[in-house]
Formats: sequence, C-alpha cells, structure tokens
Amino acid sequence: MNSVSPGGLGGLTLHAADRAPGANEMRILTLEKNWADTPLGPRETWPTSLELSVALILSCGFPMAVRWGPELVTIYNDAYREILGDRHPMALGRPLREVWPEIYDDLGPLNEAILRGRREGFFAEDHPWKILRHGLAVQAHFTISYSPIPDPSAPNGIGGILITAFETTERVRKDQRLHDLTHNLALEIEQRTRERDRIWSVSEDLLGVTDFNGRFLGVNPAWTALLGWTEDQIKAELSKTIKEFKQRFVAERQQPVGATASPMIRILPILKRWFQDPTRRSKSAKR
Repeated sequence: MNSVSPGGLGGLTLHAADRAPGANEMRILTLEKNWADTPLGPRETWPTSLELSVALILSCGFPMAVRWGPELVTIYNDAYREILGDRHPMALGRPLREVWPEIYDDLGPLNEAILRGRREGFFAEDHPWKILRHGLAVQAHFTISYSPIPDPSAPNGIGGILITAFETTERVRKDQRLHDLTHNLALEIEQRTRERDRIWSVSEDLLGVTDFNGRFLGVNPAWTALLGWTEDQIKAELSKTIKEFKQRFVAERQQPVGATASPMIRILPILKRWFQDPTRRSKSAKR
C-alpha cells in the first residue's frame, strides 16, 4: 500500500497520487490539519457520523460541505472551493459566522433551526445571497440543499448539516438578460404594430393583404373611401380580378399555375386594367 500518511478518515487515507498538483487538495488539508486547534477537537475524538460525512464529501465531485456542532464548523471538498473563493483555505475548520459573516444574520438562524430539529431541511433554487468577493459586495445565486446529519451523541440527535450547493449566478444573469431582451422586443413589436395599424387606417394609398393564392384577406379603409363599397365586396372583386389576371398571364407564357403564386401581388397594373374596363365597373357598382 502506497499510503503516505498513517492517518485515515472514515476509511480515507492519503496516497501518492493525492499529492499531484491540483488533485484532492481538500483531502490533504483535511487529513493533515491539526483539528485540536478547532472547536471539533482532535480527529480521533470525532463521532462516526462526522467521519463518514466528511469522507463522503471528500469523495464527491459535487460542491459539498459539512457544518458541524453548535458553532457549525465548516469542512468542505474541492468543488466547494469555487463557491468560497478567496475565503479558501481560511474557511476550513472555522465556524459559520466567520466564514460567511456578511450573510450570517440570515444563514445562521437557518442552519441553527435545522441543527436543533426545528425544521427538517432546506432546499432552494437560484437562492439570492449578497456576498463579498474580493472585497466587493455582489449579488450571487445558488441552488442549495441543507440536510440534517443524524448523530446519536448530539442534542436532538442531529450533529451537523450536509451542504450541497451549486452557484447559478451566471445562468440567472443570462436568463434575466434574455428576459429583458424579450420584453424590449415585445415592446418594440407592439409599437411597430401600432404604427403599422395607424398607417393602414389613415393612408390614402390602396393597401391590401393576400395569401399565396392571390386571395385578398384584407384591405385598408382607403378602398371604401374611393369606391364606396363594403370591405367584403372589395376583397371579392379584387380576388376575382387577380385570379383572372393570373390565368391570362399563365396562358400567355404557358407556365403552370403554381409557378406564378406569390404572397406579394403588384395590384396597380391589375387595378389599371380593372378601371379601364367600364363593363366590369358598371357591373360591380350595381352590387
């Protein structure tokens, strides 16, 4: 066995591979720390539940920590270092109030309630905490789970709290940015729709909307003002006129009907022919 240190923790021991740069830093720090100088006391006196909980988090790739005892002494794994930032490695073996002083007024009572059995646990997604990073106050977000750790020797049968935490600050910021962009886009669309409707209503130009088959779906009020017909009459007459025009156009060019279908119909040439046809105008005016 290539153990480098005779000490173990819940079955964990140090191996030569653990001392490779960047590998298992927290396992090394935890096993080699002089715990007699902390509220937890020498490691040999730790209850089995604490040893097993610490062994669990040190072997896990998720950001996890243990807060143990009345002072909620902190032990954490490699992944949790990212959450601590510049509090690492000072945070190892320190009470919660020293690790997170800026949010302890909220965080402390929450953890103490779990420790004393007043609540079963705590879970929240994208929970906001205003924390200090490199001396600056920042709004951070975390998805967190706090679970009680049973310990028969502890008051209320709970020795500590198992912490699982993922920082979601960047995702929350992106989601908020996307929400803002979507909101602004909706406002812009609404504004442009109002402007389009205004132009549609007041324009003296003859405007219309057709489908791909040339059937008129709508015409603006300028048509009724010019012809004195109802909108339905105008749509029916225009659709009929365009249909006839397309048939003549296809016949002249010997092309299949489908080749001339278009959502954009140039209606001015058609109207010119229509207005130049007195027979059609007189028949339509009698409707």
